[in-house]
Amino acid sequence: MDGFREEDFTGRVLRFKSINGDTRFKNVTLEIYAASKPKGYFYTKEGVYLGKIGTDNNVYITDQASFSEIEKGKTVSDDKIIYFTEKYKLNNEQMLDRAHWIFGEGRGEFATEYAHTIENMKKWGYHGKGFSEEGTYCSLSDSKYKGKSVFFSGKTGYENYDDFANARINLNDLNKLKNADIVIKAIIDQKRGITTDPTPNATQWLGKRNYFFKQEIAKGEKLTKADESYNFQVKKHGKDKVLRKDGKSKRSHLFIDTRLQADIDKLNKKKS
Repeated sequence: MDGFREEDFTGRVLRFKSINGDTRFKNVTLEIYAASKPKGYFYTKEGVYLGKIGTDNNVYITDQASFSEIEKGKTVSDDKIIYFTEKYKLNNEQMLDRAHWIFGEGRGEFATEYAHTIENMKKWGYHGKGFSEEGTYCSLSDSKYKGKSVFFSGKTGYENYDDFANARINLNDLNKLKNADIVIKAIIDQKRGITTDPTPNATQWLGKRNYFFKQEIAKGEKLTKADESYNFQVKKHGKDKVLRKDGKSKRSHLFIDTRLQADIDKLNKKKS
């Protein structure tokens, strides 16, 4: 290629006079722009929070060395950084909301199951119509509280939920909260396709205690509340649609595919 002046190039404007003697391009002007710098929140692939640059709400996945270079205003190669928000449409607040929910339910136990179930819930919604990201939290409720603003307030009295809420005030504290990195990693891996769904395409979960109270033992009870709940859900939905995971906290986590077969058939018919 020929036909441009050096001073034009250094001035970030490339003006063509000709290309290999062809003058048809003499009126073409190419403006040169520097590559945009990533601005937002940075994490490692392992879910460790690295820091923030700028005011954007984007998420980037990289390593400590690359983050340090970016902090200095340097450019890193594309294979050193994942533009997570751009690629997977989940910004930092949304990612931490999912992490908060997962941590609140199991404090890191079965984080992969929860990450996939939340994604399934969002995609399915009501009768296969899907939810918005915010709408997914319509199911966040119990006998005492309802709604994301309450559960994420840090004032519920539920240790898991409140601990994560406090860590979110200063994100550097996420690295001090045991298992916070595990739940963040679970979300990152789910969105990237690193993990496959270990649930039966679950769209709901339940948590029940898997131990007896003294009075229950005295009465000779044979089934814990977790046992009863599991049996009920299996009878209602079928064994192949219920996954039971018993945690170290003596709570049982049930992941359930609650989709109606009629809705599934209707959706598949539309796709075909």
